[in-house]
Amino acid sequence: MIVGELVILRSPIQTDEEFLYQVRNNFAMQKLLLALPRANSMQRVKDWFEQVMDDTQSIFFVAALPEINQPVGFIQIRQMNFIHGTGALGIFIDASAQGKGIASEMISLFENYVRGTFNLRKITLEVLADNLRAVRFYEKLNFIKVGILTKHFYNEGEYHNVLIMEKILIDKSER
Repeated sequence: MIVGELVILRSPIQTDEEFLYQVRNNFAMQKLLLALPRANSMQRVKDWFEQVMDDTQSIFFVAALPEINQPVGFIQIRQMNFIHGTGALGIFIDASAQGKGIASEMISLFENYVRGTFNLRKITLEVLADNLRAVRFYEKLNFIKVGILTKHFYNEGEYHNVLIMEKILIDKSER
């Protein structure tokens, strides 16, 4: 468990299943997460979750409010490459928790963890190019745009551009 002032990053527990079920069935959110919106049964959500947790190149934490242990999001690294020290970031934060500094703290805590524990030196992410709020958020956290995948993500009859962003993780002693 990783404890911050605003949020705790912890292993998922059984009571989180309903929260993850709601996320995986929110079609608008799935588009923002670059996932194909589809109806998901609870079993399908459990299968997805087990796959992520069993993948040795992935790390997944539920983000919960400290005082009540209520889930408000999740953060993950997929496709970790231990030779090159890289991984792909994914983050979700519920609308009720946005704008409170929680997502910034989630990423900061997570960056310190993956750098210190897995020696990751760079994380990348993909975001819809027209999701300007998310792009500005990532830029505020020192992610830089390094590329664009043109007409890369199909949703609701249209192809959307996807930005590739990255951040070099610097150890506090290197600053």
